[in-house]
Amino acid sequence: MRLKTEVWLPEYTHFKAQNLAQFLECLRKIPQDSLYYHTYRHMFYYRLLSTDFQNSFAFWLYKNNFLVLAEKFSFINPLKFKDLEDLRKEFIRLITQNLKDVERPTSTFYFLKANRKIFTLKEEVKNLEDLREALKRMSLNSLFYFAVSSRLVNEEGESDLFIFLKSIGKEELAKRLESVLYSSLNLESFRERALALLNL
Repeated sequence: MRLKTEVWLPEYTHFKAQNLAQFLECLRKIPQDSLYYHTYRHMFYYRLLSTDFQNSFAFWLYKNNFLVLAEKFSFINPLKFKDLEDLRKEFIRLITQNLKDVERPTSTFYFLKANRKIFTLKEEVKNLEDLREALKRMSLNSLFYFAVSSRLVNEEGESDLFIFLKSIGKEELAKRLESVLYSSLNLESFRERALALLNL
């Protein structure tokens, strides 16, 4: 399997919210790349974010004193949703079940989106040894695509990492690495834990 990498730039979507009602309406309309930006980026930019909340939606809700909603949003793991539309529905469901103070003025939330570009690299993995070596040295951008965001591109809803391991008869190992990914706080943590598992 040829490895890939991705880069992206943030862009303003022209959607913004100044209360919870507007926030809910924007959630219904924003493009998928905006959902991606406000949820998946936490795993990539963990060193730069001064918050323990798992996505920027939850942080905004917390800052504006929607504490119950902030906690519920923070518990959502986007990696457990293979379809961004299912993730959108979950956010909408949580708000519609907690409709309080929806017209109260809040700080403005500006919805951004990720302008994503995906590139195929020269490096190729053919076996577990190749995989171990690739995991050691690949950039965070490449690791992010390989283990995380490729699931949003592949028809199977599975990451390139999972697909590769299945292709060499290591589906059980793939499932274990998926579990490691779900419980990892960031990409470097996942890299370390994945290498430890591959070296067993």
